[in-house]
Amino acid sequence: MMNEFEQLSQLIQAFERTDFTDKQYKPQIQSLAKKKVDWGLVENYYKSISLDDLCQILLMPEIENWQDLTDDECLNLIQEILDDVCNVAIVDRNMDALHKRYPNLSVCDLIFWQDETNAKVILERLKTS
Repeated sequence: MMNEFEQLSQLIQAFERTDFTDKQYKPQIQSLAKKKVDWGLVENYYKSISLDDLCQILLMPEIENWQDLTDDECLNLIQEILDDVCNVAIVDRNMDALHKRYPNLSVCDLIFWQDETNAKVILERLKTS
């Protein structure tokens, strides 16, 4: 029996073989995903990430209580990103929640463009922007 990851991977590959035109795959993919599917990402994932990364992103539940995140929880989310910047699913989930909580400044910009590596400094900059 296939697990969710394998099922999702096979469905996306089948959808891809139809050049993303056979819409029968969309409800099946959405039913396995743990969040609302970004179809633009699904149809263009190969330009920036692997199929495995795409599946991990779709199977990673969103952080629902982003508006109630405490400073300590935000620090933990930032530190998770800093500890494993190659884990696309964690980076995507955490950055999404942090961007919703602090919409005026991008965590992505601070980490990947400004090379900030201190979670406390990142949080302070988010809070004061």
